Amino acid sequence: MKRLWALLLLAGCALGPDYQRPAVELPADYLARSAAGDAAVPSEWWTLYRDATLEELVAATRANNADIRLAAAQVEEAEAVLRQARAALFPEITGGLQRSRTRVSSLTVPPPLGGFPPVRPDTRLFASTNFEIDFWGRLGRASEAARASLLGSRFARDVVTLSLGSLTAQTYFGLRSLDAQLAVLQETIRTRRDSVELARARVGAGLASELDLYQAQAALSDARVQRRDTERARALLEHQL
Repeated sequence: MKRLWALLLLAGCALGPDYQRPAVELPADYLARSAAGDAAVPSEWWTLYRDATLEELVAATRANNADIRLAAAQVEEAEAVLRQARAALFPEITGGLQRSRTRVSSLTVPPPLGGFPPVRPDTRLFASTNFEIDFWGRLGRASEAARASLLGSRFARDVVTLSLGSLTAQTYFGLRSLDAQLAVLQETIRTRRDSVELARARVGAGLASELDLYQAQAALSDARVQRRDTERARALLEHQL
């Protein structure tokens, strides 16, 4: 009976309870069901566009971003802590080999016995072990905490990487869209410039009033303002890259 009480007492001395995943109430069914066989979206979804320029921009941004370097360093640090915590759960064995040579002088008193070599080799092989019994569960809890920290660091790194890639892709597509708008505006300006010249000629020939000329000039000015604003927006997006 005393042994039973002793075992119960020791079991209650562990450092913290075992982790239990909290239960989450989930609905029995969803209103909207995904199609069967749908593949998950890859983490580097921008490669689906097969745009070499976009892929180069994302790669360069990820290589030069300080947030990603910091997240990667935190993952490496967490991996080292986990290795150290797991190593503490196992015995530590060290060993070595030591060799030496001793020369015996012939002038020693009393003199060395005959038949023995003056140089005597000495070889020693030694080994030692060190093991800490995880009596209170401290090492096990440390290993669990290190593993949780590593998983958190990896998730944080993946989030930073995905967010940066998505932001770069959105900025790139924004630039492509503004380039298309600029091309349309450039053609619009050319067409409206021709309209101004035509209206001026019609006014000179008495075939139209000056109001027509003013309207054509206003339309041309409006297109030029739109082009200026679009160029400014494009410069801001390009600066973000």
